[in-house]
Amino acid sequence: MSKYSKSYGTKEEYTYRLNLFREALKTIDAKNAEGHAVHGVNKFADMSKGEYKKLLGYKKINTSSKKMRKVKADPATVPASVDWRKLGGVTAVKDQGSCGSCWAFSTTGALEGAHFVATGKLVSLSEQQLVDCSTENGGCDGGDMELAMEYTQENPLDTEQNYPYLGYDSRCRATGNGFVAADEIYEIDQDDIESLKAAVARGPVSVAIEADQSSFQYYNGGVLAKGCGNDLDHGVLLVGYDTTTSPPYWIVKNSWSSGWGEKGYIRLAMVDGDGVCGVQMEPVQPTSD
Repeated sequence: MSKYSKSYGTKEEYTYRLNLFREALKTIDAKNAEGHAVHGVNKFADMSKGEYKKLLGYKKINTSSKKMRKVKADPATVPASVDWRKLGGVTAVKDQGSCGSCWAFSTTGALEGAHFVATGKLVSLSEQQLVDCSTENGGCDGGDMELAMEYTQENPLDTEQNYPYLGYDSRCRATGNGFVAADEIYEIDQDDIESLKAAVARGPVSVAIEADQSSFQYYNGGVLAKGCGNDLDHGVLLVGYDTTTSPPYWIVKNSWSSGWGEKGYIRLAMVDGDGVCGVQMEPVQPTSD
């Protein structure tokens, strides 16, 4: 309670949260007994499943977009490892709070990376503008990174400083003075490790994963190799990979603050097919200028 600034208004609330916490401890012990990634207590350990799932706001919205370009990258010159954090193309880990706006954070992260690749300048962009103004998406009720990127093609994103994050749905306050937009939007080949590696070598990539399982919820470190399914419900950002280790892994930036996982990141084992948590199922990458 002290570490995560928890406060409960009544004895009944305290008892309810304590019982959830006890169950979380049992789950964490069981996951650690499996012997791959490390799991531990975090700020979600007193949450009900319903409360936790509200954070998982990826919703695939079927549209017949004419702006998407499906490409298969040439993997011939792909390096053995890439980490855009070390290259300077990733902003600090952010926190979406209790709003299901993961899709907006995944989108801004991809555009921050694309803008960095194009200009050498790293600028933190506004998730709140997407929450408020990308009306084809659902704000805190969820959304789709592809649609959010398309929104920016007509409505460039402002900076985080000029349009700060609130963590709830509000009226659109975009002034038209934004300056970072998606140029092209590339749909990377599904379930294709080599194409996805080639894309990440060009810059950070928006991906959708399944995050509603306890193996993801209580992740605390190491390489997660199983236990999270492929029913996509959460938008995150792929910022690198390493194929020189055993197992090889993807580096994923989450939007649950630096207090979750490995300072806000998770490493997912690189396996064929859909990938761990479905990370290889729906990768999307914008370019910018």
